Amino acid sequence: MTLKNKTHVYFMPGMCANSLIFERIKLNKNFIPHYLSWIPPLKNESLSKYVVRLSETIKHKDAIL
Repeated sequence: MTLKNKTHVYFMPGMCANSLIFERIKLNKNFIPHYLSWIPPLKNESLSKYVVRLSETIKHKDAIL
C-alpha cells in the first residue's frame, strides 16, 4: 500500500490529557497516526469558531478523528 492510499487517523486527547494516552494503540500499516493537542478556547470564543480553529490542525482529507 502506498503512502497516498493510507488512511490518516487523528487522535485528540481531552482536557488535562496529552497524546501519551494513545501510546499503546497500535495501528496496522494501512493507517498513519497523527496526535493533536487539546487547545484551550479563547475568551468569549463560540463553539463554532473553536471548531474551525481546531480543524485547521487537521491536514488530511477524509481523515478519521
